[in-house]
Amino acid sequence: MSEKMSPVKPSSLSSLPSERHRFTTILSFESLDSTNDYIKSNLDAYDDGTVVVASYQTQGRGQFERTWESQPGMNLLCSILFKNQLDPLCLSEITVRAIRQTLADYGVSSWFKNPNDIYADEYKIAGLLIETKYTLGVRTSVVLGIGLNVNQQYFETTTATSILLQTGKGLDRLDVLERLLCHLENELETCE
Repeated sequence: MSEKMSPVKPSSLSSLPSERHRFTTILSFESLDSTNDYIKSNLDAYDDGTVVVASYQTQGRGQFERTWESQPGMNLLCSILFKNQLDPLCLSEITVRAIRQTLADYGVSSWFKNPNDIYADEYKIAGLLIETKYTLGVRTSVVLGIGLNVNQQYFETTTATSILLQTGKGLDRLDVLERLLCHLENELETCE
């Protein structure tokens, strides 16, 4: 399934809430093996909605253990913990929308390629990884990992791009995170 989204008009940028209510705990690290692995190793220590961000991941990955290429401090690498009965399929759908809305806010048109990739033109700009934990057959947590190429200019692969390469403008990664979390919070209402 692929769908294109055109950039939003500047007036719609002000429609974002000025304050998030769900994602209030954000933990930031210079380097982790993987933000998803960090959360999964510390599930009991953190509450629902905790966000973990790393400037660099030594073992960042996507689906099927594919490596996620990212230079230190260049991109948005984060994971979010959900401890409710949130449906992973619905979470995937709303995360795709939130990422695409965030890209549109910065003037980047994008489309979704199943199962978990976001493209700008023919170049991959973002991906997501959802991992679930079950206890006695009951889903007890969902970890959502997001990789969004923000300021990286050079990639080993010829099939990747970033917001900077698409627009010519560098961005503060934490501003991009804030915008993404606001869009995701707005979209979550459709899953709950």
